[in-house]
Amino acid sequence: MEYGFQDDGCITFRCGATGHNLGGSEFVPHMHNTYWRVDVNLDGKEHNTAQLMERTDLPNEKTKSDVSHTPFNDGIEGGADWDAAKFTMVRVINTEKKNARGEPYSYDLMPSRMGNSRHQGKGEDCTMHDFWVTKANPSELTYRKLPEYCNGESIEDTDVVLWYGSSLFHEPRSEDGIMENNRLVGVTHVGWSGFTLRPSNIFDRTPLFNYNAAAAKGKGKGKDGK
Repeated sequence: MEYGFQDDGCITFRCGATGHNLGGSEFVPHMHNTYWRVDVNLDGKEHNTAQLMERTDLPNEKTKSDVSHTPFNDGIEGGADWDAAKFTMVRVINTEKKNARGEPYSYDLMPSRMGNSRHQGKGEDCTMHDFWVTKANPSELTYRKLPEYCNGESIEDTDVVLWYGSSLFHEPRSEDGIMENNRLVGVTHVGWSGFTLRPSNIFDRTPLFNYNAAAAKGKGKGKDGK
């Protein structure tokens, strides 16, 4: 597992799948799933709210689209699905703290994924959604129990937990090892899946460089100031 802390305030979460391909089934395609629990305390834990963000093409409009910020699962514990066409993300906002523009402090969960993984086995109902949001509870730590944890509690203006499943589809290839005696041996290359937490309206301006408004205003003027 790898965590990255970037100069722009982003935090990256990645899990690398590797190891030996299953003996006797070295060339059988399969799935690697990583399940994350992220307890978000954005400037404190008492006033956080989860929103679903989606981009939707407008009917009968060739060049226009709409971006919506709606309460996640109508403000109640539950799940939601990632839609590549909608650029689905989950935003956590602080309902009390705002930046200089009057926008609420926020962090966006931005997926980095190949697709959606659904499984039908016993105890795998948690895979029916890619995102889940629950009210924080220190005793609720097991991802596969998520359907049990969603018992109707509000996830608005409270302490929320984001749950996210990142999937990696592995179709074996010759590069996964070395053929010896008609068998593939060796360690496969790493395949990554994960997501990024991106700040939104945490900063009043870009954190990546100093901006001198007065100097920018005078830039390009001649000696007489014109």
